[in-house]
Amino acid sequence: MESMEPNKHQGGSLDGKEVFPHREARENIEDCEAKAERLFELLVAESKALRRFDSGLLLQLVSRKEYCLGVLWESMRSLKEHPTQGGPPEDSGRLTKLKGLLSEINRLNRANAVFIEGALEHCQDLLMTLMPTVYGQTEGSPSHRFLDCRGVTLKKKA
Repeated sequence: MESMEPNKHQGGSLDGKEVFPHREARENIEDCEAKAERLFELLVAESKALRRFDSGLLLQLVSRKEYCLGVLWESMRSLKEHPTQGGPPEDSGRLTKLKGLLSEINRLNRANAVFIEGALEHCQDLLMTLMPTVYGQTEGSPSHRFLDCRGVTLKKKA
């Protein structure tokens, strides 16, 4: 029988400490969870800012949201490269929690998108009522003559 030399790497670490084969995957899950939670917090803040029509805050949140999404995407790619199959049961529970959080992020992002689309449609309808309709010279179809809007603001309070 051959004796194992302590300096050879046989599934353990070189310093003699125990190596967990799924440690990197577990750390990736934790990293993804933290980044997903940050993105979720930004979406909640975006939702509140949308309901207050706080355009300054929305502009700040857009860049933060895009950055967090990119960082989360990279972490998810890393998680895909180091799958957790065959790992401890708590990894499975963490993955389930992460999937649930990602579903909630998707749901909230869609809700915010619907709100933005509705507000945009409302503003477009309002602007169309303020613009006079004229008949064009070419085909007789109605068109809208655009007013010079430089220096004009629209107050939200009625």
